[in-house]
Amino acid sequence: LRDWVLRADISIINFEKIRVKRFYESIKSLIADGLIDVICVDEAHKIKNRNALQTKNVSRLTAKHRWVLTATPYGNRLEDIQPMLDWSTHDRAFGGWSKFNRDFCIWERVKVSRSRIVNMCTGYKNKNVLKERISEYSLRRRKSDVLDLPAKTFTNRYFPMTEIQEKAYEEMRISFITWLKN
Repeated sequence: LRDWVLRADISIINFEKIRVKRFYESIKSLIADGLIDVICVDEAHKIKNRNALQTKNVSRLTAKHRWVLTATPYGNRLEDIQPMLDWSTHDRAFGGWSKFNRDFCIWERVKVSRSRIVNMCTGYKNKNVLKERISEYSLRRRKSDVLDLPAKTFTNRYFPMTEIQEKAYEEMRISFITWLKN
């Protein structure tokens, strides 16, 4: 990896590779040696789970400049944005997971099964502060803001199945119909 990075001005690396210990350790070493000073993580929404290995590994990559790109910064929970912003801003955006939770989450004990009660973020507080803090670090563009695209066109194309495909399809169809009737 070192030789490869030394020959390039820009290296594009598959995001999932960060879970491979040998690869992750090589990147950390290259950063420590000053050979990598910018990391841009595309599909950064994949680092929303702070307990996931790739999130932990990305958060330990301490390049001087860190950028995150995503079309979906958070899905079902607003706190999903915290790991992305804290990593990319060197923990300046929210001051870490605990501080984010204290400042912006409303926590309640919730019964999730007969025998299990857990603490869950069930709502948010200080939303205006959160929105302002996020806006300091994010740049949002919609397709309509930056691209003049023609309307989508859809074309249906039908391709004949091979004899083997037809046989497999018919077997699955009959099996499924039988299953539905039972």
